Amino acid sequence: MRLLVREDHRLPLVGIGAVFRGGLLAETPQDNGITRLMAKVLLKGTKTRAAEQIANEIEAVGGSISSDPGNNSFSVSVDVMKPDVKLGLDLLSDVLLNATF
Repeated sequence: MRLLVREDHRLPLVGIGAVFRGGLLAETPQDNGITRLMAKVLLKGTKTRAAEQIANEIEAVGGSISSDPGNNSFSVSVDVMKPDVKLGLDLLSDVLLNATF
């Protein structure tokens, strides 16, 4: 695992992302499109939160959560204000560890 940190104290914003190897180049003809599908359904709910609850919690603090398929990777990320880092990490870990798809 590699941790990358880039500090910029001009604004009280925190962006946290988890990036994994995979993506389009790792797909075969039999599973073509699976990365895009996974990226879409990751935010559709977890064992403890429905999709609407995830959206409501992150939007209540003015943050955002997203998942993105790529050619060589896929990622899930959250952006929150500094006081809401705990919530951002909680949502990110819940989506990654407890997705219901």
